[in-house]
Amino acid sequence: MVLRSKNAIKYSSKWIYILANFFSGYFISLIGSISLTELFVLARIPHLINWGNKLRSLEFKKITLLYSLLLVTQIIAEICVGNNFINALKGVMVTVMSYFLFVFYLELLLKDITIIKWTPLTIIASLIIFGDQFGFALRGEETFFKFYLAPVVTNLVLFLILQGNKWIQKNIILITGVTSLFVIAGGARSGGFSLLFATLAYFIYIRYKTISWRKILPGVIIIVIIFQFFYAFVYIPKVVSGEWGSNQNRDQLARVDNSKNVLMMIFTARTDFFVSWQAFMDKPISGHGAWANDENSKYLKMLYSLHGDEIIAGSSTNDSLIPVHSVVVGMGTQHGIFKFIIFCVLFIYIYKLGLKTLNKKLPRSYNFYLIYLWITSFQILMFGPPAVLKSTGSLAFAVFLAFYLLKKRTNEKKIQISRRNSNL
Repeated sequence: MVLRSKNAIKYSSKWIYILANFFSGYFISLIGSISLTELFVLARIPHLINWGNKLRSLEFKKITLLYSLLLVTQIIAEICVGNNFINALKGVMVTVMSYFLFVFYLELLLKDITIIKWTPLTIIASLIIFGDQFGFALRGEETFFKFYLAPVVTNLVLFLILQGNKWIQKNIILITGVTSLFVIAGGARSGGFSLLFATLAYFIYIRYKTISWRKILPGVIIIVIIFQFFYAFVYIPKVVSGEWGSNQNRDQLARVDNSKNVLMMIFTARTDFFVSWQAFMDKPISGHGAWANDENSKYLKMLYSLHGDEIIAGSSTNDSLIPVHSVVVGMGTQHGIFKFIIFCVLFIYIYKLGLKTLNKKLPRSYNFYLIYLWITSFQILMFGPPAVLKSTGSLAFAVFLAFYLLKKRTNEKKIQISRRNSNL
C-alpha cells in the first residue's frame, strides 16, 4: 500500500511538472505578461508556504530570507522614486512569482528528481505549440533559427542525453560539441557558446573528477587558450566571410573592427547591458523604478551611440523605457544598490550550491545537464531581461537546491549508518 502511494505521488509529480513546464510558454495579459503556469502557482501559494515551513533545510531558509529582503528593498525603492503603481506592481510580481515558482518546482523535484529528464522535451513542445514568448522567431529567417530552431535542436540533444542510452553517455562530448558548432554556425551565438562551454566544462570535470579550482586550473588554462584560438582563427574568419553566423553577427563584429579579442564580442553584443549599468550608476541608491521611462531618451541615445548609429530626426523616442537587459544589473538599475547587493548574495549562494550538486555517483547525463544548466542560466540571468527570473531563474534555482539537498540527505544517511555499525 505504501509502495503504491509512493508510485502515485511520483506519477502525479511527473505530470504536474511536465504540464507546468509546457504551459509556462503560454502567456496572457494580466498586470503584465503572465503564464498559465504562474496562475496555477498563484492558486497554490498557501500550500507552498505551508510546505516550505515544514521543509527542514537551512539552505532553503536562507534563500527564503534573501527573497524576502529583495521584496522589502524593492517596495521601499518604488515608494522613494514615486513610480507608477502598475509598473511597480509588475516589478513586485516578478520577484514574488520567481520565489513561488522556485518553491513549486523544488517540491516536485524533491518528490521525484528523475522528472528532470522531461524538461527539454516540454521546452520543445511549448516552442512548437506556443512559439517563443516575445515572438522573435517570426521576424525572419535569422531570428527563426536563433529563437526557434536552435533551442529545439539543443533541447532535443539534451533530452536524448538524459534518457540514459549507453552509447550516448559514452559520446556526450562528441554529440554536444558537434551540436554547439551547428548552432554557432547558424547564428545562435549565445546558445551555441553556452553549449560549447558546457561541453568543455564537462570534459574538465570527467578528466579531474572534481571541481576543486586548484586541481582543475591547468585544464582550465588549456581550455581557455584553445577557445581563444578557435574564436580568433575559426569563428571570426568564418563569420566575416559569411560561411557562419547571421547578418546581425557580422554587424556586431564590424562595430569593433572584427576584433579577435573575445571580450570585445561581449561588449558589442551586449551594449544594453553596459547601458543598464550606466543607468544604475546614475541613480545608485534608489534606482529608477520598474519599467521606468527613459526621460529625454538619454539611455536610448547612449545605446545608439554604442552601436555607431544616430537617432533619426523626427522619430518617436518619447515612449522608450530605460533598457534593463540583465537580471543581475537590473536589480540595481530598477531599485538601487541595496537590492543589487542582496541579489548578488543570493545569486552567488545558489550558484555555489549548483557547483556542489555535481556528483561522481550521479549518471553522466545528470552531471552534464547540471553543468549545462549552470552555464546557460548564468548567462541568461547576466544578460537577459527581468522576466527571465520567473522562468529560467526559478527552475534553475530549484534544480540546484533539489540536487544539493538529495546529495546532502544521502551523505547524512551514510553517516548515520556508519555510526550505528560502529556502536554494534
